[in-house]
Amino acid sequence: MLDVIVTLHLYNMLLVMASGLVTAVWGLVLYLRERRVARASKQATVNSSQENDVPADGEKVVAEAPKRRLNRPWSISLLVTAILALLQGLLGITLLLIGQRPPGGSLYYLHYVYGGIVALAIPAAVSYATSGKNLQRDMLIFTIAAFILVAAGARALMTGLGLP
Repeated sequence: MLDVIVTLHLYNMLLVMASGLVTAVWGLVLYLRERRVARASKQATVNSSQENDVPADGEKVVAEAPKRRLNRPWSISLLVTAILALLQGLLGITLLLIGQRPPGGSLYYLHYVYGGIVALAIPAAVSYATSGKNLQRDMLIFTIAAFILVAAGARALMTGLGLP
């Protein structure tokens, strides 16, 4: 049973790292694209307000931009990454309860610290997000969280393997 859990912990780590990296890079691309769109939209608003379009009844026409939301496939990839990271944490806690601990001499406890960061990076980012009020900020927060997840995962792997 122990070998099965250790193997699952190792293979799930590969999934967490891969999905985290894909989500982070994809989020960065989406953020840069959204920033460009927002800049173009702002410029178009400035240009249209300078034209002074006034209808016959004397009121200005204000065109409302459609409400933008996070890219749905990217949101799903964030959710999958978060679930995989939480599963990784559960597998690690199971190993700890069985009595296993990572190699690494006196600094083995850092594996737990980095593992906690991996498991909680995206759930913690949810508390900083604006729930769609500021799309660019939400995208940036989740992208940074995914990059942090990957960096902490790489460091947890190093401490788990006993590397300095």
